Amino acid sequence: MKLRTGLIPVVLLMASATVWAQAPAPGGKAAMIDRLEVLLELDAYQKQEVQKILDARRDTMRQKQSELRGSGKRPSPEEAKAQRETARKETREQLAKVLNEEQLKKFDALMEWDRPETPRRRNRWR
Repeated sequence: MKLRTGLIPVVLLMASATVWAQAPAPGGKAAMIDRLEVLLELDAYQKQEVQKILDARRDTMRQKQSELRGSGKRPSPEEAKAQRETARKETREQLAKVLNEEQLKKFDALMEWDRPETPRRRNRWR
């Protein structure tokens, strides 16, 4: 009897660890596209295309960041803002080919909500 009662917690612990290891990250890329699917009412084709567009944007931004780190140069805040705005407009143009007007309006509202109203203060103790 003692063997069984000691074995049950071990089995439960192993099972919960396996489930926990397989669960996706709550704030990851998959969670974001799943939220967009629900909020924008995307069909399977739209979900796939939106995923491709957003992945391409992320990859482009990462490539630009690594190039900037490698060069040792830093763009001015105005240049960085202009680059982000250009990337945002290009992404919206690509999404306009996939989404309808109502979905685009919802997407714009979601992105406005996600953007901070005030600039981030990295060195606030200076």
